[in-house]
This record gives sequence, C-alpha cells and structure tokens, in this order.
Amino acid sequence: FDDPLLPALIDDAQASSPTAVLALTRVREARANAQAAGALLAPSVGLSVDASRGASPASAFTPATQATAGLQAQWELDLFGGLRHRQDAARLRAEEARHEWHEARITLAAEVAQTYVSLRSCEAGVTVFEQAWASTRKSAELTREKVRVGFEAPANGALATASAADSGTATKTTSA
Repeated sequence: FDDPLLPALIDDAQASSPTAVLALTRVREARANAQAAGALLAPSVGLSVDASRGASPASAFTPATQATAGLQAQWELDLFGGLRHRQDAARLRAEEARHEWHEARITLAAEVAQTYVSLRSCEAGVTVFEQAWASTRKSAELTREKVRVGFEAPANGALATASAADSGTATKTTSA
C-alpha cells in the first residue's frame, strides 16, 4: 500500500502487546539462564581481603593492625557431561524462546495488516458506492432533461428518478 501508517501500526502493536512483551521477557530470561549454565563449565576464582585494627595481644595499650588475604580457585570436572548437557539444554530453551517471540511478533503483524486491509477495503467500497450514487443521480438528471425536451419517454424519466432515489436509500443505510 506504500502507506507509512501500516508499519507504524505494527510497531505500536508489537510494543504494547502483552504477548509480545512477555515473549521478549522469556527470551531475555532464557539467555541469562544459558549464560549461567555456560559459566558452570569455567573455573571460578574468589578473593577475600580482611583488615582489622585493635589492641595488640602482647600489649593492651598498643594498637595493632592485622590483615589477611585469601585466594580460592575452584573448577568442577565434567566427567559425565552433565554440565555440558545442562548448558546445551539452556541454549536450546533460549533458542525456543526466541522463536516463540518471533512467532508472536509475526502473528500480531499479520493481524494488524489484515485489519488494515479490511479497513482500506471498506473505505474503497464506500468510495465506489458514493461514485455509483453520483453517477445514478447524474444519469437521472440527464434523463429528466431528455424527457423535458422530448427526446425520451416520460416513463424512462420516472424510472431513472426512482433508480436514483433507490440507490440513495441503499447508500444511506449502508453508510449508517
């Protein structure tokens, strides 16, 4: 249709649709879970530092500073592939969530586009009815003029007038 309104309507619908927003949230959650599952395969390192100041054990009146530092490294061997399988499953769940999000967006876009096309079709139908009514009125007017000057039978003028009145009534009830 080359109408910038349609993409704007689709974008607005996708941004405000609870289904699309929920699907996007599920994608983000699944990606975070996949990243966490992948982190279990890597070694972890921890560092702790502690400092305190207080009375020295040798003399109650002399202040002393005591500092300790510790380093901890841990790595779990994945002998039977359980961690790797957990990571693969989390990655597949993230992929599934992404596909569901795309499906929700496509379904919503199709519904908006279908409604848009229906609206444009109705608008075109109204235009056609209005043009047909105008044409019928003009034909009746010309036929009455032909009757007035004697080129047409009075019955044809009455038929044209009735046809114009009938199409006007149909158009009024259709547009109401």
